[in-house]
Amino acid sequence: MSRRALLLAVRDALQEDVPFQAHECDLTLPGGQPPPACGKWFAGIWAGGSRCQSRVSLDQVFDLTVTLTMRIEEPFDRIRERLVEQTLGFHDLAEKIADIVHKDSWTHHIQYRANRYLQDLYAGEEPLGFREGLGMLNDVVPRIVGGNWFHAQTEAQEVGLVQDVNFGYARRIKVMSNLPGELDG
Repeated sequence: MSRRALLLAVRDALQEDVPFQAHECDLTLPGGQPPPACGKWFAGIWAGGSRCQSRVSLDQVFDLTVTLTMRIEEPFDRIRERLVEQTLGFHDLAEKIADIVHKDSWTHHIQYRANRYLQDLYAGEEPLGFREGLGMLNDVVPRIVGGNWFHAQTEAQEVGLVQDVNFGYARRIKVMSNLPGELDG
């Protein structure tokens, strides 16, 4: 429930603030691969791991990744234009994603959305939601992908550029007495 709420909140924030259309930004399987019918851009949001920081409560810190994909439809020698010379090129868009999600560290706009999703899941009875917002961990070097990334034939001429932007620090604490089931063992 925690991961789902956090992922949905990031999706909502990116669709609203970038802005991405619903078909350009959604939850994906690990790796962030876009659906076959994706357009020029796609931001795939997927869950990372979590770490528990306590033995007496479920004090978890969650990670997630946003994988930005740009489908390249022009000749290979013109890719540079899509990277740096365009008004909102690939690098600019990756940075905008980082800015929007990282500002959750102090505005808590994603944290609050995730907590609203948790309230809905628990029918308003969940007393503790996320206590700390997301922050950027790092991004990785962009990589070129082939047609199989777009669910096309491996030898297809389609090519794309992909970059992962990793986030963490989203902290949720669950008191053991609030967890479902018998704890007396």
